[in-house]
Amino acid sequence: MTATAQTSAARTPAPKKRRRWPWLLGAIALLLVLALAGGIFYFSNLLGNRIRIEADPPPVPDLTVTAVDDTTVTYTETPDDAGWEDLGHMAMAMTDGGWFLTEDPSGSGPATRTVTAESNPPALGIGDTGTFDGFYFFENPQQGMGLAYKDVKYSSPVGDFDAWLVPGDPAEKTWVIFTHGLNASPREGLRTLETTNKLGYTTMLITYRNDEGQPRTDGYVSFGEDEWEDLEGAVQYALDNGAEEVFLAANSHGGAVTLSFLLNSNLADRVPGVFLDGPASNFSKIVDDAAADMGAPGPITALAKLVSQPRFGINWAATDYTAKASQFTTPMTIVQGTADTTVPPEINEEFAAAVNAANPGLVDLQMFEGSPHTTEWNQDRTRFNQILTGALDKAAANPAQ
Repeated sequence: MTATAQTSAARTPAPKKRRRWPWLLGAIALLLVLALAGGIFYFSNLLGNRIRIEADPPPVPDLTVTAVDDTTVTYTETPDDAGWEDLGHMAMAMTDGGWFLTEDPSGSGPATRTVTAESNPPALGIGDTGTFDGFYFFENPQQGMGLAYKDVKYSSPVGDFDAWLVPGDPAEKTWVIFTHGLNASPREGLRTLETTNKLGYTTMLITYRNDEGQPRTDGYVSFGEDEWEDLEGAVQYALDNGAEEVFLAANSHGGAVTLSFLLNSNLADRVPGVFLDGPASNFSKIVDDAAADMGAPGPITALAKLVSQPRFGINWAATDYTAKASQFTTPMTIVQGTADTTVPPEINEEFAAAVNAANPGLVDLQMFEGSPHTTEWNQDRTRFNQILTGALDKAAANPAQ
């Protein structure tokens, strides 16, 4: 080999090794983006499922009768996380159709309850299965409480709606309208009807859009953004049929509907007071708290909420009634359970504090120690009815202007 060839060979550069780390970083970044997107859509879908209105499937039996006598029933229970807790006043809804009003569980293990009434046969028997029902009263005002009622219809911009109308004292010109919660029915209001009927108030227990058998829009609740129009239709029906004022009562999502009505309806000045049980006064904060309990990072929750807005029509600003606290002028009584995980107590503590900061004394917040969501009546029936009576008396003493 010549010197020239040797020099040329010596100057030939060695092939460069291909650097792979930029590709690796890119792949990792892509996986992170996909994981982030997956998390966002996962939580967005959970939100959509949470606000969809649909008929509840039949309850799964989770209690079995082990002994029964003239006044008591003994049973074992394997509680369903989605079911009612064993507390206070509860109906036992049996798989064979039997319906029994009971009270006072004896404690853990095999429990014994006092049977106060049989609302529907057949009689209890050893081996019968069923579940608890916190709405307590059976089927409708007539079958559950012995109260005559009429099926009536009222209208809103999206169609005609069904309601139960329970007549009261014709001389009483204030009516009560009850609005139920998410995936519930007017039967939820029978616990409230117990007091309003005794006091002589004509009471309407209403439906609203997307309820089973009622006018359907997109199939999702909007926490009052549009359902307030349906409540307005019910209030107008009452005013057209003898009422001079309307006292509003509601549970949970129905509370959000009521709050929206107070802010948006021209008929709000005909309402001297409201009574709300566990109202969903700030849906955005409710979602934040629920996501945090599931371990979702804050940024994921925020992005999931952003995605959910166009997907499911959620208007987060419109459903934050705490942010609109200074706009409320109607006296309110709120009952709230400290063990409520659906609408955590701090949600309504913040709402009441914000309203009262703008208008001192407008909200009377009554806490029930240890009560889960909308079970204050079940836990302490006497106190609940006394608070509701007080709210009605206050409204009667200070009529709407």
